[in-house]
Amino acid sequence: MRLAGTKPPDEAIHKSLCNGLSDAQADRVVEQFRPESRRLYTDESSAEIPDVPSLYVKTMDDNELSRSMQDAMVATIQPDDVATIDAGHMPMLSHPDELAGLLNEFDES
Repeated sequence: MRLAGTKPPDEAIHKSLCNGLSDAQADRVVEQFRPESRRLYTDESSAEIPDVPSLYVKTMDDNELSRSMQDAMVATIQPDDVATIDAGHMPMLSHPDELAGLLNEFDES
């Protein structure tokens, strides 16, 4: 991160973030990708997780976050519910209707 910053090479973005997307969608993600602040990854936070209803949507075909990494995140966050979706890292682009259904179902519960 010190040398390359927080913008991975286009090929890495395509492979990790864009699996499951159409070529046109993936090209647009790569084109519009903006690096994040290094401080997002390096600064400590003392903020607590708010006490509000929470849902973790686990993406089952994610090349960016493995299932075991997502399981670890679930264990850390301890959401009220976990839903799964057969999608890559960006279900909001590849499976928008299915993701919206999961979110609406959670909102109604």
